[in-house]
Amino acid sequence: MKEEDKIVKLLEEIKHRLNALLAINIAQLRKEKMTMREQIKLLNNLGLKYDEIAHIIRRSEGYVSSELAIMRKKRQRKGKRLEK
Repeated sequence: MKEEDKIVKLLEEIKHRLNALLAINIAQLRKEKMTMREQIKLLNNLGLKYDEIAHIIRRSEGYVSSELAIMRKKRQRKGKRLEK
């Protein structure tokens, strides 16, 4: 891989993370306070990986994984209720 390609890729990753942080800041300005779960959901929806989310919110990857699993279960339950 060329040096220029590596730099472009790195800059794209930085841009992606900055966009995620900006999204959280904007959401917090619109609202008094975001819960940790809301922050995790937002970052996940923006395409960040578990380890990136964990680093941003200063929690373990296990915590992030657990919260996302809880959210998935709740979403699946809602879908089942709607089908009935």
